[in-house]
Amino acid sequence: MSSFVNLSNIWLVCLFILAFTAAAEKPAVLVCGADVVTVGDAWTKISLMRNEADTLLMQGKMDTFTAKTTAILVHLRFMETNAIMLIGRRQRILQRSLLSAESLTDEIMRLAQEGEARSLDERWTEMKAVLQLAAAQFPDEALMSTERFAHLLPPVKPILHIQMEPLTELQPGKPVRLKFQIVYIQDLRPVAGEDLLLTHGALLHAMICDESLTDYHHEHPEPTGKSGEWELTFVPRLNQPYRLWINAVPKETGREEFAMNQISLLSNPSAAAKKETVLAANAAELRAKMAWITESPPKAKAINRANLKILDAAGDAVTDLEDYMEAQAHIVGIHEDFRTLLHVHPENERDEVGGEIRFSFNPPQAGFYRLFVQIKRQGVFLTFPFGIQVK
Repeated sequence: MSSFVNLSNIWLVCLFILAFTAAAEKPAVLVCGADVVTVGDAWTKISLMRNEADTLLMQGKMDTFTAKTTAILVHLRFMETNAIMLIGRRQRILQRSLLSAESLTDEIMRLAQEGEARSLDERWTEMKAVLQLAAAQFPDEALMSTERFAHLLPPVKPILHIQMEPLTELQPGKPVRLKFQIVYIQDLRPVAGEDLLLTHGALLHAMICDESLTDYHHEHPEPTGKSGEWELTFVPRLNQPYRLWINAVPKETGREEFAMNQISLLSNPSAAAKKETVLAANAAELRAKMAWITESPPKAKAINRANLKILDAAGDAVTDLEDYMEAQAHIVGIHEDFRTLLHVHPENERDEVGGEIRFSFNPPQAGFYRLFVQIKRQGVFLTFPFGIQVK
């Protein structure tokens, strides 16, 4: 991308707000999906689809390739429409790039129908050059996706706290009903449902795990009717200390946070987590394999990208994953300190999954992480446990 003078944090935030506002004010211009809010979101999608189009072209899958090319053009139009930070020469170059992309897309469609493989490859190479030229007109900061931008913002001081009485006994296989209260740390006021933003189809997400990082649960608490009080039920498999993390987005900050508390305080010694690297895991008749796209082993305080392939008993890619909380998969990483928790989602869209899930992992510290990947298939929820060493 083009080299710009490093912007201050204040300018970076202003740039993001301007881009976000422009996109929000023009919802009817183009439909790129609910997750495309800023120019950076659109460019992230273009980059992913461009790589997928390369593979489709090599495989000769013309129908899917041309559909991908059209989708790329739609996202480029979104970028041009919302390029409020560009003026003068850069704006004119972007506009010319869009015109070139529109012309090339029409020609790519024609060549694909006529089976002109060599000419098609040449036009696609030109198309990729046009995309790079268009992106080069933006500051690097403007090309950050919303998710990546959030990682770069200063941490928000947590404002939520869980109040509950820890249990002194757990019986493996017996349902446990938990009641707890969410309150504001500052003054212990109850947090009501209307104080929270909906995220992935729920106001609260509860992550539960034992200290050996073996028995993981993802539940959705329901309000009891008492102000700020919620409840859930889970079935522990082990007689171990368990911990509860509540994932919520308070309206007051608009930022995701994880409140934490101990579910059980048991007198028996807890089993230590097995800190083994595990990049393949089974659940029911399926097998999941993980491979790092970026450097392996992954680094702390860095964006690490990985591919996850879901295979059936015959070794074929599973392509019929169902939506699970508005995503194809949910991935939670818990650090060996039994406190630090990460919650990430796939980067590729539903029609792009095809048995392969891509995600980014940004661990705040080195050490061992247990990654729990949850999917839904044929109405059944499955969990794959992985072991990751972060340097």
